[in-house]
Amino acid sequence: MDDVGKARARKFAESLRHASWVIDDEAAGARNAVGFWLYSYNLVAGPRLVGQLTLDGYRAMQSGEDLKNLDGLQPADVLGATLSAYDALPERSRNAGESQTVISALSLYASSTMTWQALPPLKTGAHQHFMVFDWLTASGKRIFRPAAAITGSVLAPEILTDFSKQVLTAHLSKHPHETPY
Repeated sequence: MDDVGKARARKFAESLRHASWVIDDEAAGARNAVGFWLYSYNLVAGPRLVGQLTLDGYRAMQSGEDLKNLDGLQPADVLGATLSAYDALPERSRNAGESQTVISALSLYASSTMTWQALPPLKTGAHQHFMVFDWLTASGKRIFRPAAAITGSVLAPEILTDFSKQVLTAHLSKHPHETPY
């Protein structure tokens, strides 16, 4: 990695630390990272995971190729199964590989949403944040609600908490019986 890449990786790692996220230092130095972040947030447990996409990952989301390869599966079902498996893991077993699986499922789900379609194309130097909020209802149904923001830095967990309240309020205004359980 050249000096510019190393400086970019250090800046990214520092912005994550400043936002109170625990990071994998190797992932923070990923080559070809772009200003697109994915966040997973459970309304009961709180922030789950944050990941930054590479240029290839972002292009894959734009192309929609992964959606074509689902063979009848729904992106929300793929994400739900992935999150259930991840949440069932002991903390010590949640490694970079497991986190990457979640990020892949998040990107698959995100690219299937109207929220993704509403985002402008990512430009050099821009930062976009795609958040997926989830919760289980009393009947066991998993609810997913996406949100997006365009800002200059990584979103702190506290900002996600504020977003989660807005997302839940909007959802419950239309579906009052789907409260988190």
